[in-house]
Amino acid sequence: MEHPIQRCNQDVLSTIFEWATCDNYSSRSRIATKLAMVCRRWRQIALQTPEIWRYFDINVNDRPSDIRNQWYWLLSVRSAPPDDICIKRINEGWMSEVPLWSIWQECGFFSLERIKRLEFIVTKSQTARMLLDQDIALPDTTIEHLFLESDMYPPKIETVAPWDVSRLLAKFPRTRYLKFIRQSAFFFPSSNMFTYTTFLHIADCEQAAICAGLSSFVNLERLWVQATTIVDSDNVSTILMPRLRWLCVYRANPFPWRQLRCPSLEVLTGDEWVSDPMIDFLKRHPHLCDIDVQVHAYSFASFARAVPHVESLDIGGYIEGLVEWKDTT
Repeated sequence: MEHPIQRCNQDVLSTIFEWATCDNYSSRSRIATKLAMVCRRWRQIALQTPEIWRYFDINVNDRPSDIRNQWYWLLSVRSAPPDDICIKRINEGWMSEVPLWSIWQECGFFSLERIKRLEFIVTKSQTARMLLDQDIALPDTTIEHLFLESDMYPPKIETVAPWDVSRLLAKFPRTRYLKFIRQSAFFFPSSNMFTYTTFLHIADCEQAAICAGLSSFVNLERLWVQATTIVDSDNVSTILMPRLRWLCVYRANPFPWRQLRCPSLEVLTGDEWVSDPMIDFLKRHPHLCDIDVQVHAYSFASFARAVPHVESLDIGGYIEGLVEWKDTT
């Protein structure tokens, strides 16, 4: 008796294969290979679905020879090299035994012109600083997304000296989107290494000293800071971000509202609670047109007066019984 899955046409199966391989917490390239081994028809469809072969996942438990064979297998079924690369569960012992530069060399990473996504998943945030000592620089490669993530949740507060993020960007200077997840004890200095980046995303981080270097992101268009402890908000007087258009803030404490200047800002999101420093920030940016915040009833009138030109407003919080919007402006 024919199984119902056999009656699916090629387009449906291709879509299923793409969904099955898009989870970055699984071995996506291995899943694609297993799908191609189910039967002759599935193999033909898999080989005709280039999207599922764009992932290259490296696990620290893999032998270098297996990593190399996996890479060349992907090259044999795809016209272009994989452009979504993830290296998982990096730990200190593995980096001393299998230097990353050897994998870079074996797989020809040094000659790649573009990588859509390069992600390092470390076992703990302190391991991230060991990447700085690896000879893995890709100075001529455009990296659309560079992610640095820790398996540890919540991130452990480090007792060591913070590490310099500009050293990481010195290895990957053509990074457009930089994302840190569950990292701790790092800082952004004033540096020209940040000029290429247009999107900075920091989430679930501890001991983040980001304020001193934010002005160096002269081309930054999006800044998202979520569930992060900032330690240097009081150490700067002014943070100028001339091209920032979208600011997303959620439980970032303390966020430098009073120091931040964003003349091109259009959108403020994140569901952050309205505070007096935020209201001062809004008064300096009356052109904001899209806002998503939470507000207490006692601060709603001051908030409303600070955003006279808002076009899209998403409000949460304790606002029952408030007077009409037209009576507060």
